[in-house]
Amino acid sequence: MSVGKKVGLEGVRKFLESMFGEDVHAMRVLSMANAALGVVGSASLAVHAVGQGLAYARSLMIKHAVKVVDSHSRQYHGPSARR
Repeated sequence: MSVGKKVGLEGVRKFLESMFGEDVHAMRVLSMANAALGVVGSASLAVHAVGQGLAYARSLMIKHAVKVVDSHSRQYHGPSARR
């Protein structure tokens, strides 16, 4: 990938599918692709920053993107994950 080229959801999703194959459910791959875009867009692992990066990368409302990232974070790490 060249410098300055925008990373898109479809490219990230295809990359993850090639990595995981049939071992990971398609919706989980999509969730990971969204998270990866958020991290790349924000250059941070903080939940709010990842949500902002996802919103920027996918042209979403920040409030909703942060909510998606936060709910996935809680799903994998429990309700006290951010404290």
